[in-house]
Amino acid sequence: MSDPYETLGVSPDASKEEIKRAYRRRAAKAHPDRKGGSAEAMKQLNTAYALLSDDAARERYDTGGEQPSAQQSLEVEASKMLSELFSSALDASDLPEQTDLIGALRARLNNERHNIQSQIGKLRAKMRSDEKQMKRLKYRKNRTSHDFLSHVLKQRTRGAVIGIERGERVLEIMALALEMLDDFSWEPLKSDEPARPALRMRHHTFVFTGGGS
Repeated sequence: MSDPYETLGVSPDASKEEIKRAYRRRAAKAHPDRKGGSAEAMKQLNTAYALLSDDAARERYDTGGEQPSAQQSLEVEASKMLSELFSSALDASDLPEQTDLIGALRARLNNERHNIQSQIGKLRAKMRSDEKQMKRLKYRKNRTSHDFLSHVLKQRTRGAVIGIERGERVLEIMALALEMLDDFSWEPLKSDEPARPALRMRHHTFVFTGGGS
């Protein structure tokens, strides 16, 4: 991975707010759905932002100056995901005292994994369908100057590929996050009321689907 500060275009003493603004500005241009953007550029931005927005990971990088490995980058993103979900759980309204927060996080992650796997399946089915339609579409240059209908199908396929790649990345992060949760447990209160693993958290969206319509 390249220098995260250079990737985001910020100085090593940049504040969290400056890092966030720089990430959003560059992500808007690097997004695969934008002209000139790419999935690889977006991946590099996400990895750099995940590292620099995590205080512990940033400190390790600043003191050692070592480039994090792919596994280390994955761990940073997984810990960030867990931290955000945990904070959301703590802020949940009407939280029963007997709620098992660790069990709730695990249930939430497993539910999100199932949803993303389902969406990936739909994207793959969409690709297969579009590939069949591409074979059926024939273009004979007459009144139109270019084969714009084939372009539509190609854009749809490109969007599906990007969505699948993003989804698989999120699934990889979630799998590691679930492994990390094994290091934690939630001490139940002494009460006759049973622990409740389910709770309502503030909405947290895992966005990955590509465009290409």
